Amino acid sequence: MAVTSQNNIWKGISTVASLATAVVMKKGLSKGYKNVKDKNPPKKSQPIQSSGGKFAKVLGWTILSGVVISLGKLATEQGLATVWKKVTKQNPPA
Repeated sequence: MAVTSQNNIWKGISTVASLATAVVMKKGLSKGYKNVKDKNPPKKSQPIQSSGGKFAKVLGWTILSGVVISLGKLATEQGLATVWKKVTKQNPPA
């Protein structure tokens, strides 16, 4: 297989897998938040008030969800790289 073709296949597979992981992780986080707090997680479109601790809650949720989604995407990429190496007997394209 040509190098360019392998690059395109790798980029396509890793992009689709990363997007799917992000969607699944976000839904899981939202369900977890709702189970713990009995309300929906903060949304970006909601106005943030600096008083009353609402800003801290939104900021905390943003940081938590960003870290969890990033870790999920990293695990997905590592898993894909392992499978790629087993199937093609080569490291994935950079």
